[in-house]
Amino acid sequence: MQTGLKVLVHDPLEIPDTTQHGFTVTAGQETYLLVRLTKIESSSAVKGIAFEKRHCCFNQDRNLKYFKVYTRSLCFYDCFSSFLERNGSCGCKPFYRSVPKNLPYCDIGSYKCIQSLEVQLLEDDSLCGCCVECNSLVYEYLTSYAAFPGYGYSNAPLPFKIAAQKNDSKYTKSEYVRNNLARIQINWAQQKVFGRKRSVRFTWEDLVASIGGLLGFGTGFSLLSGFEIVYFLFIRLTIRLLYASNS
Repeated sequence: MQTGLKVLVHDPLEIPDTTQHGFTVTAGQETYLLVRLTKIESSSAVKGIAFEKRHCCFNQDRNLKYFKVYTRSLCFYDCFSSFLERNGSCGCKPFYRSVPKNLPYCDIGSYKCIQSLEVQLLEDDSLCGCCVECNSLVYEYLTSYAAFPGYGYSNAPLPFKIAAQKNDSKYTKSEYVRNNLARIQINWAQQKVFGRKRSVRFTWEDLVASIGGLLGFGTGFSLLSGFEIVYFLFIRLTIRLLYASNS
């Protein structure tokens, strides 16, 4: 059996779900991780668009049962927990989920039921209806790998420092480190955060202005011309009828 761990870079508001995301780091491997952070924000004009048309969610669009903030992953976590509580088909919850609190943790034999329910919810979006966030932090990363420990490890200061902390000389031996330890170096790809703005490209005001501009350019029609038509067809005609009836 190969030893190692799974690493996931995620938004601090989200619950890490390594069953669907992340990358593995095995013993005897050094991983270099470059992280890039992008901040996505939506303007106030986007909030005024109907939910069905904008295809993203603000916090007030969805009230989650177990969480105060909205993210797509928290929505799925909340939906999965609610299914477990309502249906009770599995009768338990997996060890990596803390809710619902009234259900016991599953034993090995129950995980087939848990996996089947997760696949069902992932394949049919209509069951949960979880959309992407309108405001979010997106972590993108680039990984590269190398053998660990490298050449000259036994003569480097790092293994002796670890051996002194652990009070065990085996950490200075390359064979032991290769079979039991891994190393991860995490760095930012740049010293700034990239931002993206989600906004409305074409509003009702833009539509009215465009129609007015086309009518003015093509036919010489303007807003003043519209008032003149209303005046001559209705107001002036009404005044003449009133004068005619009085006389």
